[in-house]
This record gives sequence, structure tokens and C-alpha cells, in this order.
Amino acid sequence: MSTLKKLFLIDDDEDDRLIFHEALHELNLAVECYYAPDAVTALTKLQENSLVLPDYIFLDLNMPSITGRQFLVTLKQTAAFRHIPVVILSTSQNPHDIEETKQLGAFHFIIKPSTVKELSRRLAHVFSKNGHSTNGTGE
Repeated sequence: MSTLKKLFLIDDDEDDRLIFHEALHELNLAVECYYAPDAVTALTKLQENSLVLPDYIFLDLNMPSITGRQFLVTLKQTAAFRHIPVVILSTSQNPHDIEETKQLGAFHFIIKPSTVKELSRRLAHVFSKNGHSTNGTGE
């Protein structure tokens, strides 16, 4: 990856945010990552232009107040944001969740793995993709 990519992770779990950061560090990519602990904060940051529009949004599905699904719907209905690829990061392995988020406009679905190394591998795959995939395995 030769150009600086801007990433926005929206996840209410601090441990998951740390693991994501470690996985990015392991990849040694030119990235700038912003974080939000919930979808309300994320929407505010995007709407107030308090951050540069990200190249990718990584989104947890299960969050308080506004769920990841609700955030995804809002994002895809907003002209200024609908072009941003959204990658779902979730512990859910439910095929319905994977299919539903695909139909709502998600670019990819990653089932949160148990190791930093595996998350790094799946993130590398997302960054190298030319098409869309939501099979949940990072392939």
C-alpha cells in the first residue's frame, strides 16, 4: 500500500480497539486511524467534519444507542458518506447478519478472530480487495 489510508474504527470495546491497532501495526501499512467508541460519536465526527473522510470504516455491529446496522443504514443514505467502504467487524457468525449487512451496503464482513495475527491477515486481504466479499472469513 503506497498511499496513506485513513481508517475509522467504530467499536465500543476498548480491548477490540487495541487489538485492531496492534493488527494494523503488525501490517506496517501507511495508515492513519481514527476511533469512536459508539455510533453517535462517529456520526457527530463525520457530520461536523471533525475528521477527514476515511477511506474505510470498520464497524462493530453490537453497540449501545445506535447499533452498527442502524449506523450503516444512516451512512449509506447520506450522499457525502455512501461511497465509503464499510467493513463489519463482529463476533457474530450468524449467516443472517452477514447477508443482511451485505444488503445494507457493507463492503466486507470480518468475524473477529481470536488473534492479532489473524486479524492482520484479514485486514491485509480487505486492503488488497478489488471486489466485494462478505463471506466472513476474510477471503
